[in-house]
Amino acid sequence: MEYERSLDVEEMIVDCNVGFGPSFTVLDLGRFARLRVFEVGDNCFGYVETVKLAGLPQLERVRIGTSCFSRSGSDDGNPIGSFCLTDCPRVKELTIGRKSFVGYTLCEIANDFCLEVVEVGDLAEPGLSFKCGALEMKSAFAWLYSSADLSKLKTLLIGSEVLKKYTSAVFESECFRGD
Repeated sequence: MEYERSLDVEEMIVDCNVGFGPSFTVLDLGRFARLRVFEVGDNCFGYVETVKLAGLPQLERVRIGTSCFSRSGSDDGNPIGSFCLTDCPRVKELTIGRKSFVGYTLCEIANDFCLEVVEVGDLAEPGLSFKCGALEMKSAFAWLYSSADLSKLKTLLIGSEVLKKYTSAVFESECFRGD
C-alpha cells in the first residue's frame, strides 16, 4: 500500500552523493505517472547504466547535476549505458551537468514536443558527457500537434568535449497525418 502511494510523487529531488550499490543499475521512472520534476544533485548514481524517463505525461523538468551516472571506471574504453527521455508531452527542460553520463553510449530524446531547452555540459569547462556515445533527437508528430518538429526548442547547448568521440548525432523528424 505504501509503495502505491509513492507512485503519486510529483517532485523527485535527489540530494548530492546518493548512489546505492553495484546492484542498482537501472533507473526507470515509468511508474511515476504524476511526476512533474526530476532533479539529481552532484555525484549520484555511479553504478546506474540505464536511465529511462518514458511515457511520463506530467513531466516538465529534468535536471541532472555534475558527475552523475558515471562510474569511476567508465573511462576504461568499454562504454555502456543509455539515457532515454521519450514520450513526455509536457517536458520543457532537460539540463545535464558536466561529467554526467560519461560512459554512456546513447542519449535519446524523442517525441517530447514541448521541449524548449536542452543543455548538456557547459561551454567553459570540459564535460565529457556521452563521450563515446550517440545523440538522437527524434520525433514523429501527428499533424494535429505541430507541422514542425521541435518547434518550441529555444536552446540547444552541447558543451565542451560532450560527445567527444561520438558515433553519431541524429536529428530526425517524421511529420505524418493522424488519419
